[in-house]
Amino acid sequence: MKLSNVYSFALAGEYALNQKWDLVGEAFTTTDAHAKATLGGVVSQEIAGAETVGMLGARYHISPAVTFALGITYDNNNALLFRPGVTYKF
Repeated sequence: MKLSNVYSFALAGEYALNQKWDLVGEAFTTTDAHAKATLGGVVSQEIAGAETVGMLGARYHISPAVTFALGITYDNNNALLFRPGVTYKF
């Protein structure tokens, strides 16, 4: 089975609203590994398909050492995910 090369592209940014709040965003896409002309309709679950994901979120700095975050992602499979997080700097 012959497969195509996979290429990935990402773009991310963050914007500090003030000393406590940051806005963040990211877009990620990857190309399809399927060589459609040679697969003959048989596709393994281990072969990557094309995917596009977008994320918007915010971070709140409780102190210089502690930050809370929430990101919301949505992808081309209509999956909506809420991704909370805590960062603690030692």
